[in-house]
Amino acid sequence: SVQDLLNEVNKDSIRFMMLNRSNDVELDFDFEKVKEKTKDNPVYYVQYAYARINSILRTLKINFNDQISVDSNTFQPNEYEEKILRKIFEWPKIIESAANKLEPHKIPFYLYELSTLFHSYWSKGNEDKNYRFLENDKVKRLETLAFIYLTAIVIKNGMNILGVSLPEKM
Repeated sequence: SVQDLLNEVNKDSIRFMMLNRSNDVELDFDFEKVKEKTKDNPVYYVQYAYARINSILRTLKINFNDQISVDSNTFQPNEYEEKILRKIFEWPKIIESAANKLEPHKIPFYLYELSTLFHSYWSKGNEDKNYRFLENDKVKRLETLAFIYLTAIVIKNGMNILGVSLPEKM
């Protein structure tokens, strides 16, 4: 029953998974996947990206209200930042399309893709120190901080639209 489902899984996971499918596709609700804390669980993966970003901000002792300035003359995003930026530029079109075509599933799908790009960048930093966000608890490049901010803002706005919570710690 729905009550049994709610007893096992939180409402955010249910909402995200139900909105993650087009209305013309049969809903295949994978109960075990929703309980997992892996990238196979889309809501967890998006929430985890946001929590990671907040972890970075806590380490730097800054918040989203702090302004950052990036010098356009020296602005040179790496390949991961470029992919994230391209994805972020899609956000207004995703919202417009989801609203005009009554296809809300585009929003969670997009958020999962953006989170995947962020997690890939994070993982690359674990493999190669040239891609690390932080060094000695300081941001290595202000450009990186800008991408982190943008990613968090889009994830937060998207999850707010879906009515799904975003924990700052996980």
